[in-house]
Parts: sequence; C-alpha cells; structure tokens
Amino acid sequence: LEASLFGRRAGQACNKFLTERRDDAKPAFPAGLTAEIEQEVQELLASDGDENAAALRSELQEAMMESCGIYREKTKLKACLAKVKELQERFQNVGLSDHGGVFNTEFNEAVETRNLLEFAEFIVEGALARQESRGAHSRTDFTARDDENWLKHTMAFKRDDGIELRFKPVIINDYQPQERKY
Repeated sequence: LEASLFGRRAGQACNKFLTERRDDAKPAFPAGLTAEIEQEVQELLASDGDENAAALRSELQEAMMESCGIYREKTKLKACLAKVKELQERFQNVGLSDHGGVFNTEFNEAVETRNLLEFAEFIVEGALARQESRGAHSRTDFTARDDENWLKHTMAFKRDDGIELRFKPVIINDYQPQERKY
C-alpha cells in the first residue's frame, strides 16, 4: 500500500515538474521510446497465448499475501521470488480474447498484471535484503530493529541481469526515529 501511495505521489510530482518547465528546458525522450511502447501495446493486443492475466494476478496476490505480507522470513521470501519469476515467465504466454483498442478492460488488466509482476519482484528483493524488522516489515528471522545498519532507504533498479539495490541514508529532521511497541 505504501509503495502504491508514494508511487502515485511521485508520478504526480513528476508530472507537475515537467508541465511547469519551459519547453526548451524539458529533457528529450530517448530515441525510439514511443515506438517501443507502441510495439509492446500492439503485441499485447494481438496476444493469443494460453495464460489468463486475471488468473496470473490471483496467483500473484496469493503468493504475496502468503509469503511477503507483514510477517516475513527468508525461506518464504525466496519461494515467493521464485513464484514471481515463474509468473513473469508465464505472462509471456498471456492471451487476450478482446483484441480491440477501445474500452478494452481485458487489455487494461493485462497491463496492470504485467506491472504488478515487475513491482512484486522489487518488493520481494528488497524484503530479502533488509535483514531487520521495522514498522510493517517484520522478519521473523531478524526480529530486532537495526538502525545502525538499516536506517536507510532502499532503492531498486531493473537491470538486464536482475534487480540492483542501492541504499540512501535517512535524513532525520525534527523527530528521532523510535521503535514501535504494540
């Protein structure tokens, strides 16, 4: 939920930043970007594989709830990551029954499922790396909060060979971090 909320906020801030800039100060899109996206859209609209995007999404939801919810541990996280990668592979064989380009809710669901599969990989990789418990991230195999090693933001980048994680220190202003006690 937090990642979705702040992803939305980041997108809105990016849009505001770009729309308020002068045209000559806006960065150019990489060459061929729109053609690449248009090709992806056309390929997905034409897809006729055996996999159903809604079924894949349901399997993803079940795996994430079971193995990457609030209470997490290494074995389940590794199994969840394997399941996410399996679902990503199966998505390559997704098929649509509606190949139209107007009001195509099946296409929208397929795009959302593809994005969720990618986003889930980021979440699980980050959860595996963070060997501590903090807030809504509770590792049963690392029960203590560890500010010395983990008081930092996790940033994830998609690379050809997988997910690259980088870390950025948390800047503390007015409020010192405190452990939550329930």
